[in-house]
Amino acid sequence: MSLVDEKELFLTTDDIAALRAAESVQFCRDYDGASCVKLILSGTWDTSAPRIYTARQQRLFPHTSTMSGDRYRKLTARSSIQSVLGGATEHARCDHTLRRAQDNDEWQTIARIIKPGDVIGLRWRSGNDYQLITDVGLHRDELRMVLHRDNNNPRVFLIDAVVCANDTASMIRL
Repeated sequence: MSLVDEKELFLTTDDIAALRAAESVQFCRDYDGASCVKLILSGTWDTSAPRIYTARQQRLFPHTSTMSGDRYRKLTARSSIQSVLGGATEHARCDHTLRRAQDNDEWQTIARIIKPGDVIGLRWRSGNDYQLITDVGLHRDELRMVLHRDNNNPRVFLIDAVVCANDTASMIRL
């Protein structure tokens, strides 16, 4: 598990504003255990007609992808991973992208509930299969987002459950 400055985990008012304005949200856990939530405003990929961002968008999304023109903001997150079927999870790589976040009712509910000072956690679960899935040779991964506030009971939200072949298309790669 990577070492993170505890202050980096607490969300600011700008983090919340970016979370509410994001067009896509990418959840990541790297091989070293470092985890983040990447909030994205989509670029155009067309260098002859780039998207023009407002001053507020540039402040809330301070980083730019040179290839796509996307603007983004990274939020540090706590992370845990569980392999239901067993297997080493220490160096697992996890990622999932929620596209069209503005049209996603569940994400908009999270965006309304989250507050400055909250801490984001990500719970990844690999191989949460059941008989119908395994009978056809498929695999199920899940991602939950956990909001920690004032040491009270955390609020847990299912972000997505993906059923696919157990290969590089999986949400979690052990």
